[in-house]
Amino acid sequence: FANYCMMSQDSLFDNGNKSSLGNENAASNLPVSIEQELSELDVTYYLRTKNTAKNKASLYISLFYCLEIEVVNSISNVVITRDQHGFIFSIPSRYVTRLEERLENQPKLILERITSLTEVEQLCGCVPSTNDDKDKMDIQDFVSDKVSFLTSRSGYVAYHLRTTKPIKRKEILYKMLWRCLDPSIVKHISDIQGTKDKLGLLFDIPAEYKSHIDECWQNSPSDSLQLLVEMPKLDVDGNIDSVNVPNE
Repeated sequence: FANYCMMSQDSLFDNGNKSSLGNENAASNLPVSIEQELSELDVTYYLRTKNTAKNKASLYISLFYCLEIEVVNSISNVVITRDQHGFIFSIPSRYVTRLEERLENQPKLILERITSLTEVEQLCGCVPSTNDDKDKMDIQDFVSDKVSFLTSRSGYVAYHLRTTKPIKRKEILYKMLWRCLDPSIVKHISDIQGTKDKLGLLFDIPAEYKSHIDECWQNSPSDSLQLLVEMPKLDVDGNIDSVNVPNE
């Protein structure tokens, strides 16, 4: 048996999803076989950001940086707060621990659990009604608006360079890009991140250079370059050395 504190299942939203939001709690002992069903119950959160929340997709962009794709893709019922500096969203309870641990040390993202409809009304001005099909906006549309998928910076686009051999130092990115691109443009890349598998590098570049990259870049058998629209696992352990910009 496992012990749980059960919340009333009055859903925050009217789309039929179960939610842990409620005011009445009751302790209950349930067979462990029911744990999987309980893990599907949604928990509702308020995430405050320092940047303006322009659209729902920007929530996914922010979380992709510190959470696995499967976790971010499980988010639903996304609502932008009235002051446009935060989001309310639901996430299956099986991901709660991971979400809270990963965001604990993110100074630009403040996470709070929502426990009542009153809190939602204060943040949004009303109890919102959501349509799950509209929550997950087309990420490609978000990128085309000249907002980096890597850093959420306006006026930038992000790219993912893949190779067939493990990358030891990030400056190899410059040499690989010089193969097809003008060095005067390559020098503007920034925020280089290595992937966990050591076979890729992510970077930002001003959106004004996107047309040059699209026109001039040619993939080879050993490397490929694509617009970043899905966040891979990153090299958070520093296994790929930092950047020293090489001479052209």
